[in-house]
Amino acid sequence: DEYYLLGITFVFTTTVLISVLMASYITERLRLRSRQIIEARDSLKEKSEQLEEAFNELKKIHEEKSIFMRVTAHELRSPLSTIQTNLKIILDGYVSKVDPEQREILARLEQRVMNLIEVVGDLLKLSQFESVREKLEVEDLDINQSLDEIVGRLEIRAKSKKIRITVEKNKTPLILR
Repeated sequence: DEYYLLGITFVFTTTVLISVLMASYITERLRLRSRQIIEARDSLKEKSEQLEEAFNELKKIHEEKSIFMRVTAHELRSPLSTIQTNLKIILDGYVSKVDPEQREILARLEQRVMNLIEVVGDLLKLSQFESVREKLEVEDLDINQSLDEIVGRLEIRAKSKKIRITVEKNKTPLILR
């Protein structure tokens, strides 16, 4: 009986000791994992802030580039137009006579100036397009819903002309972004 109690006490004590060790080990692992999660969260937050700063810097640079393009295009357009006008005056003979060789050189020069004016105009259009694009808000477009609206508008005319409109749509909504 004594050995029996001693054996049960030993098993109980060993079980409690193993349970305490396991609980201690699990607790330590949880603390370590918790620290890792906190560090990862802090790192992610820091990276997110860095990304936001980089994005804001990129927006600022893009805006400065757009302003530079607009200003440069306007600054180039004026003198190029003046050069083109003066070349036209010379080529039309309003200033003095131009021999054929000079006329050919001036005509090529006028063509190059016109090409440059077109490039400057394209730069202006591009900068205007970029400023408009920045103000646009992009919305999702449900193709199925748009098809329903279009078919609804056309059905009355189609029926009066005895035309039947059928549309096969996906059961899954098609969304364009």
